[in-house]
Amino acid sequence: MVGLAGLVAEQRARARAAEVGLLELATVWAYAHPDVDAITGEVREPASVADDVLAAYFVGVEPEEHCDSPSWAGLPRLDETATAGFACAADLSEPVATRLIRDALILAHRLPRCWRRVLSGEVDVWRARRVAAAVAGAPDDVCTHIDLEVAPRLAVIGPISLDDLIRAAMIRLHPDAVEAASLERLEQAYVTLEHRTISHTGLVQLSARGEYAEFDDLDHTLDTLADLLPTLTDTLHPVHPDDPRDYRRARALGLLADPAAAAALLATGHTPDHEPAEEPVGEPDQETGEEPGAARRQVDLVVHVTPETLAGTDPVAGIATSPGAAVRHLFADAVAAWCGRPRTDITVRPVLDLGARITHHTYRPGATLTRQIRLRDRTCRFPHCARPAERCDLDHLTPHARGGPTDSDNLLALCRHHHRLKTHHGYHPDHLAPGITLWHTPVGALYLVTPDGTRRLTMQGDSHPDAAL
Repeated sequence: MVGLAGLVAEQRARARAAEVGLLELATVWAYAHPDVDAITGEVREPASVADDVLAAYFVGVEPEEHCDSPSWAGLPRLDETATAGFACAADLSEPVATRLIRDALILAHRLPRCWRRVLSGEVDVWRARRVAAAVAGAPDDVCTHIDLEVAPRLAVIGPISLDDLIRAAMIRLHPDAVEAASLERLEQAYVTLEHRTISHTGLVQLSARGEYAEFDDLDHTLDTLADLLPTLTDTLHPVHPDDPRDYRRARALGLLADPAAAAALLATGHTPDHEPAEEPVGEPDQETGEEPGAARRQVDLVVHVTPETLAGTDPVAGIATSPGAAVRHLFADAVAAWCGRPRTDITVRPVLDLGARITHHTYRPGATLTRQIRLRDRTCRFPHCARPAERCDLDHLTPHARGGPTDSDNLLALCRHHHRLKTHHGYHPDHLAPGITLWHTPVGALYLVTPDGTRRLTMQGDSHPDAAL
């Protein structure tokens, strides 16, 4: 089996080398087919486009200054026959060939550090092209920033992390363009009942887009109503506690069409036909105007800020909707506005040192240790698995029954499937440092899993992976 795995790895390496060769040939082809001025015979220089114009195009705002083909800004101009010729030579459609040449030129001219890693064979071409496509048409300063940030982890960075890096760079470097785009998109909020989707059983689809804070409130309200709906017995189609949660949430959304029934259920757990809740006693709050007994909103966010954000010199804050969830960057002012809304309760928890060793003296980890592991690992720690840590088991690397402690160094977030592989099928993880795990597989391959992603190191026996750290 190990010998067969070696053949698979060897064939994969050849395929990667061929892909790198084709990408490099795409740049050579472009240089061999420049756009030449018909009168002077000179090669036309790449169009120079101001960063603020590119920033506007990049975020979807129409700038005052027009730009043809912004995704090709800063790249060599091509003869009009160049892409068709390359498509024929490579047996590709012309649109596919055009994108291939464009991505190769973006890497070579706008992401030089990433390009060097591609040419060295360290990185899959598809990963590099994903970055190139993501920054096509971005301002020069954003490309420079992304190249610096991404090149060291190009082999492991995923699309969500990449998009978030680009978003944070745009907010920091071109806040006016991002804010203008955000204001334009306010007009794109909608709620639409898709009548054309009505099924033979009467089901229909509802789609919506709106402000996160308001929709997060709605999401929590639907959860609460879904838990209470089984108490209603006088409906045409009663809801049962063992009905699927998504079904109960859908029924809860329908109940909002009767605001009085929904409000009564939220307040008392009964319909208006039953005994009403007692009226709250007291006067409205003098400062907020809040009525006594009004429902409170709890903002459940993990907020990542820097000293510069707190000082007001960095406009970016990162948020995660739960411990271990992916961090999304946005304007710090938006987070402040969400937390400053009326009837909002904010709970401030102590900052956890993700590198500290926390010990619990029972088999099950306590709340603080659980939160630390989920924040540290973020996803299942098996190679290439992206299941969120909050939906994973916390597994003892050395089993508790064999003396393994319940502490930060001996716990790992693993989804149930990969937990079974580790326990019963010969996959073995070594904890090297907080958030960094080395996996030994039954076929002899070694994988290094870090907060940035997964990197395959070697087949066992080639070299030791310490150098990768």
